[in-house]
Amino acid sequence: MREVEVNNLKELIEYKHYRRVSAYAWDIFSSMNEDEKELLGKPFVSSIDMVGANISKAFCHSDNYKRIEFYTNAIVLLSEGLDHWLKLIKKRNIVSKTTYEGMLELSNPLVLKMKSRISSCNDIK
Repeated sequence: MREVEVNNLKELIEYKHYRRVSAYAWDIFSSMNEDEKELLGKPFVSSIDMVGANISKAFCHSDNYKRIEFYTNAIVLLSEGLDHWLKLIKKRNIVSKTTYEGMLELSNPLVLKMKSRISSCNDIK
């Protein structure tokens, strides 16, 4: 099934998912004390913020190879944010298990949509 063409980044499904993940990440960051923010929070939020930047870059390119590259970068950065930084944040008891699992659950549709975009780009090449 072919998707309807989107003319605005804010309408892009994966960008909408990203904005929810980003807001949740910011809530986690905002709840940290200054030392936690400096050591764990800033790199965590930075990696999540770069996911959105890469989605935006993918949206702007007509070259499918570049789109694949940017979506792949976005997936890698999301993994860094969740699989490394968020796990450390959880392990050090800065967030609850519920908050941790909520962040992971919220990010699942984003990962699936970006992988779907990569598959679509591969089909078109």
